[in-house]
Amino acid sequence: MILYKIRKIPILKKLHKKIRFYNKIVKNFLVQLFWINRLEFIRINDRKIIYFVNSKVACTSIKISIAKSIYPDWNIVNNFYEVHKIQFDKINKIRNQNYNYFIFTYVRDPFIRLVSCYKSKFFNDKDLNLNDFKFYFNKKLRNGNLSFDDFVSIICKIPNRLCDKHFIPQYYLLKKAGLNHFSKILKLEKIEETYPYIAERFNLQPLEKFNSSNANDDWLKYYSIKTAEKVRKKYRHDITYFNYLSSYNKILAYNVNNN
Repeated sequence: MILYKIRKIPILKKLHKKIRFYNKIVKNFLVQLFWINRLEFIRINDRKIIYFVNSKVACTSIKISIAKSIYPDWNIVNNFYEVHKIQFDKINKIRNQNYNYFIFTYVRDPFIRLVSCYKSKFFNDKDLNLNDFKFYFNKKLRNGNLSFDDFVSIICKIPNRLCDKHFIPQYYLLKKAGLNHFSKILKLEKIEETYPYIAERFNLQPLEKFNSSNANDDWLKYYSIKTAEKVRKKYRHDITYFNYLSSYNKILAYNVNNN
């Protein structure tokens, strides 16, 4: 009540409006700055091709293919993560002069992508990658191992604009990048069929398999119906736009048959 009366004082009312106005400006600026730094296009000018990086969707393998193509003397010295340190020709948005390029990316089943992220970050490469995730999961990590259910529950509460690149909804990410700019949005499930065509057309090295979490082998066992429902709601546009509803139905059937 007191605060309400104070706001009625003309000079304070104006001050309150100004504070709200400038807070909104700062917030919008930070969000835009955040996204400018998040979008990653790798451009190869002499071949008129641009690859949009989508994390946990074979991006390490595709980067290695590109690196070996444009830097013939480059080799994986210690481990494949070194490819992420290469200074590719990167841009953060598609400009007019790039409209005649072949612009492509890959998307993945969001249910399997989350299992892959969980296994990679908390088990397979825990020592290497965990620092990147402490911002989101630090409280749970202090209390012991993070279960997959906890992992999903936390992720599903994070606004899309603040999600880490490894679990951000793909439709949201590609929409920010500009869906209408893409020549092809391909599915990871068909990469063994589609990437050889791209490699041959643009003189890229064949795709090799790196940083695999083997999530495709056992992903169903990670999901209860409750957890799957959370993912279905959070990633509903991925599921609808890229046609992955069948995975949700597989989870339902798996839980019915095993309970």
